[in-house]
Amino acid sequence: MINLNPYLQSIGNTYGEWWKCYTITDVVGNLRHEKQKRLPLFDFGLMVEKVKQEQEEKTERLTVLQGLIKYANDHVLLIGRPGSGKSTAFLRLLLESAQHHLEMNFQANSESCLKTTESSTNSQFQLTSAMSQGIDSLADSRENAKIPILIELRFYKTSIIDLIRNFLKRHQLLLENPEIEKLLFAGKFLLLFDGVNELPSEAARQNLQQFRQDYQQTTPMIFTTRDLGVGGDLKIEKKLQMQPLTETQMRDFVCGYLPEQGEELLKQLSGRLRELGETPLLLMMLCSVFVDNQNKVPSNLGSVFRRFTKIYDNKFKQDIPVTDESRRWWQRLLQHLAWVMTHGESKTEILVAIPIQEARDILTEFLKEQDYHQPRNAEKWLDDLLKHHLIQLGADNQIQFRHQLLQEYYAAERLLEEIPKLSDDDLQWEYLNYLKWTEPVALMMQLVDKQSQAVGLVKLALELDWQLGARLAGEVREEWQGETVGLITNLELPLLLKIRLLEISKSDIAISSLIDMLQNEDEEFFEDVILALIGIGSNAAINALIEFLEYEYEFEDLFICGYGLISLEEIDSWDEILDIFRASKYDIARVNYICNENSVNKKKKIVNKITESIDSNFLQEGNQIDSSFADKHKKNNYEVLIHQIISNLKHNDADIRKKAFFSLKNICSREAINPLTKALYNEDNSLIFHLLSICLRNITSEKDIPLLIQLLEHKHFLVRLNAVCALGRIGSDATIPGLIIALEDKYEGVRSDAALAIGDICSDAAIPGLIKVMKKKYTPNLIGTLETIQQHLKYYKPIPKTMSKSTSHNYALLIGVGECEETKLSLPVTVKDIQALKSLLTDSNLCGYIDSNIRLLYNETATKEQILENLTWLKQQAENDSEATILIYYSGHGLLDNSGDYYLIPHETDRADIPDTALSAETINQALQGIPAQKLLVIIDSCHAQGMATSKDAKSPIPKGFTQAALPKTIIDDLKGAGRVVFTSSTGTQLSWIRSDRTMSIYTYHFLEALQGAGNQPGDKVVKVSNLMNYLSETVPITVQQEYNKKQTPFFDFATEDFLVALLRGGKGLPAEGYESMKAEAEEKIRSISNQVKDSVVNMGDGNIGLNIGTAGNITIGDISSK
Repeated sequence: MINLNPYLQSIGNTYGEWWKCYTITDVVGNLRHEKQKRLPLFDFGLMVEKVKQEQEEKTERLTVLQGLIKYANDHVLLIGRPGSGKSTAFLRLLLESAQHHLEMNFQANSESCLKTTESSTNSQFQLTSAMSQGIDSLADSRENAKIPILIELRFYKTSIIDLIRNFLKRHQLLLENPEIEKLLFAGKFLLLFDGVNELPSEAARQNLQQFRQDYQQTTPMIFTTRDLGVGGDLKIEKKLQMQPLTETQMRDFVCGYLPEQGEELLKQLSGRLRELGETPLLLMMLCSVFVDNQNKVPSNLGSVFRRFTKIYDNKFKQDIPVTDESRRWWQRLLQHLAWVMTHGESKTEILVAIPIQEARDILTEFLKEQDYHQPRNAEKWLDDLLKHHLIQLGADNQIQFRHQLLQEYYAAERLLEEIPKLSDDDLQWEYLNYLKWTEPVALMMQLVDKQSQAVGLVKLALELDWQLGARLAGEVREEWQGETVGLITNLELPLLLKIRLLEISKSDIAISSLIDMLQNEDEEFFEDVILALIGIGSNAAINALIEFLEYEYEFEDLFICGYGLISLEEIDSWDEILDIFRASKYDIARVNYICNENSVNKKKKIVNKITESIDSNFLQEGNQIDSSFADKHKKNNYEVLIHQIISNLKHNDADIRKKAFFSLKNICSREAINPLTKALYNEDNSLIFHLLSICLRNITSEKDIPLLIQLLEHKHFLVRLNAVCALGRIGSDATIPGLIIALEDKYEGVRSDAALAIGDICSDAAIPGLIKVMKKKYTPNLIGTLETIQQHLKYYKPIPKTMSKSTSHNYALLIGVGECEETKLSLPVTVKDIQALKSLLTDSNLCGYIDSNIRLLYNETATKEQILENLTWLKQQAENDSEATILIYYSGHGLLDNSGDYYLIPHETDRADIPDTALSAETINQALQGIPAQKLLVIIDSCHAQGMATSKDAKSPIPKGFTQAALPKTIIDDLKGAGRVVFTSSTGTQLSWIRSDRTMSIYTYHFLEALQGAGNQPGDKVVKVSNLMNYLSETVPITVQQEYNKKQTPFFDFATEDFLVALLRGGKGLPAEGYESMKAEAEEKIRSISNQVKDSVVNMGDGNIGLNIGTAGNITIGDISSK
């Protein structure tokens, strides 16, 4: 017989003062304020709500401990946000179970009761009658009493059994693994698994799930998790959701914690109490900070964390042996430790505990990197932090922050420091894209002190994921939220999706937009807007909703549909009304307003029935029927077999009909698929047609996916529905294109089942398709499916393949007309332009293009035929490479006739017959439209002035009726499309000038600078369209003005997503010092290239072309920041 008393008493001694978990301390175990009243800080009636199952009608609300105890035998998962009291509830349950066990031992053996660090008369820990009865339900006798064990999953290393053994060992109970397994099978333990979301790997999660399955029938288990997206639900049916503190609970706590300053704190909060103190931990921090901050409330939650952590840096007694130097490094050491732990061992996983020696090594290395002269001080300073700060030593000598929220805060501070060093690409795809960084980023947004930086971060997030962007839009400083929330309202998205995003922002700025929708939009959005306002949850949102409803509607006109049809006229208070609205949100019930009393009687009931006659027991005797009919005919022709079954289904004899039905049901051979499909198109008996369509569910081979996708176009929804079911059962990535098609089906059931199937497959291959469908028509189940996939994968989007920093999919056609058959049309500088450009593009240490992926046309090769042939070559590359990025650079003349037709001038152009010998815009457009690349950049430099000051006096080589012109806007508009960008070197009546040294055009020179990072930020590793555009728009006009006192304004049509054009310094990226540090090197590179190509280019033509160009439209392009 195992003597459990030492173990149970050890639990009491260790966790007896559970309410002190987050009380600020200086020396270990001593309260900072000696006169501080002892308050059970977290013992104020925290509630849980049972997550409803489909078949359940009512929502159950219980206290936390009552809920856990009630469902422990069936296994229960407790879900709650960080700081909501989950872990604290476990400590209480651990203690109460231990005390209850000891009391039963005392009654049986007359042994002493539980001994804690306090006497029983002073103990804050008392077992209530209700709790005692609840724990009694776990054991009806001393022999069946459960041994409580706390299993902190953050410390997982090898197995769950080892975690159990280690906890027992720490509390003086030595058991080997075989003994533990016997006790598990005997049902002797109550297992409390804390932190499913903190498991360090997928292997650990699988081990936990297998453990649960092994002992599900014998051992009560309770689990906690932050959310279902991290760690999953372990297939646990019973779930309890932690409920936020009510305003009354918050007020009681504040006044109890701060009896003198509490009222002043509440007064300053003035409606912000829920924002800053919705969980016990946050509320305690707020109270601590208020006192330390001269009785002032910080501006936001990020500031609360910042001030709270600094209390630990500064508030120490004189006799604590901590050096000033140690204290000065604490913030940076904690930030770095959180940074490394949050990075974890993979991009998706976070570490919440690390061995102490590893922490010492991390901090020692950090001090070395900071050039600190005594890096080994890190070990001593780590000891100081463990004694006096917000980290602690846990099981197996592993270090952890005292709460995961604190780790997230310190990681946020470090990320804020790193942002200036990160490119937009790195920030977006290395941090924002991973769910583990979402909370640190949200905290960081509250600490950003530059509006432009905050708005830029929200833009990056919205590009990545709408919900993430909406969340961050509401996290920035309140005075900036007008701009960030405006980014949401300006998105070209379905209105229902915008409503959802405004709710996610939780910003009061969104309220006016939502109220406007209530007043102006179609009534189908009425419910969604109401729920969005309730979801925002602030006093301003609720007051605006109440004011609108009271003004616009009488109570008798408002109804809640869900638990029947309830008129708001029957409800006593607005609090009750809002509770019902909230319930309707979580129950997916409908909220409707009805202005006609007779409409109430029109409530629809959905009834499914088959109209054809069928025996009442037809589907009930399946287990008794001989279903081997199809098996007996395996060698038969399936077309004949199915025809025979269909005939038997119509037979007068009920037994024959039954056998035929079950024979049909069991057909699953691939040979039967084609005959089955044929029968679906020919059968006109609706019952038989229904049965045939159900047979599609038996299709499980990937080889049949094309056939199933074809059936998604069948005219009858039952065929489409069952085809979706079959695709879902196959469950491979190959089914996703078909399921995405089904998301746009006109029948809701098909759409819903397709969304569920995609969610079950959980592949990132579905994300682009889901987003595309959501842009057209948003429904809540689509965003739910997207969230399911993201939570499973732990990132928002698959990283674009272009982010691999490779230009292997980049192709270029560079055209410099150069020498023309009519020498007066020749432009020798254009050959220099494109040869210099090719040299830079193919340099592996610069742009990184593959030489064979670039074609060059100049002089006699730049003919109309050759240009069109090479555009066809680009089309072929794009057809064979779905990731192709195309660059087309044309440098030469462009002419506009009086009728508005535009022509590019190739080598063989005859001035007397421009329409037949030049390359018309119509022909160019047709060729470009035929290139299926998703990323296409066309650059036209067609108004060369040759840089000659006397050019305006030269005899014009341009025939009568034509004008030298940039590519007109009307032509550019025809080129528009997804992923297509057009640059022209000049605008309006301007000319395109060459450099005064005549080495190349000014436009090309600055283009070469931009390709070397002149328009990029430190840390950028690629050059994107926006980098080129921003730099050219700034520098070209300045240089032309300086050299010629003329105007040349480049034009850009850039109405698509940004994309990679070239690597930056071979992928090494721009150094931290920025472009200025390597500007001389870049200029020298351009000079070197110019010297290489100048001798190979013959000086042709008179060089005196300098004519005014035709109208190209006056368009102002705003700055687009580097992405």
